[in-house]
Amino acid sequence: MSIIQTADINIPSDPVTIKKIQDVLFEISASMTRAEAEKSFQSEAIKELAEATEVPAKYLKKIANIYHKSTRDQFEAEQESSIELYDKIFETKT
Repeated sequence: MSIIQTADINIPSDPVTIKKIQDVLFEISASMTRAEAEKSFQSEAIKELAEATEVPAKYLKKIANIYHKSTRDQFEAEQESSIELYDKIFETKT
C-alpha cells in the first residue's frame, strides 16, 4: 500500500511551474464540468424516452451502453453463462 505523506511532496516555488499546474487543473475542471453535463443529458434523455415509450429506463440505459460499446455478443454470452450457472447452482434434485 502506498501512502503519500505531506512531507514527501515537492511543493513547487517556481511561478512558471505553478502556472502550468494551475492551467492544467483549470482544463481538467472544465472537462469534468462537460462530463457532468453530458451525464445529466444522458439521464434526462433516458428518462424522457422511458416515459414516451413506456420501456423501463433501466433497459434503455443498458441497451444504450451495449450499443455504445458494441458489446452485444459479449452481453448475450454473459447472460447465457449467468443463467447456466444459476440453473446449476439451484437445480432441483430429484
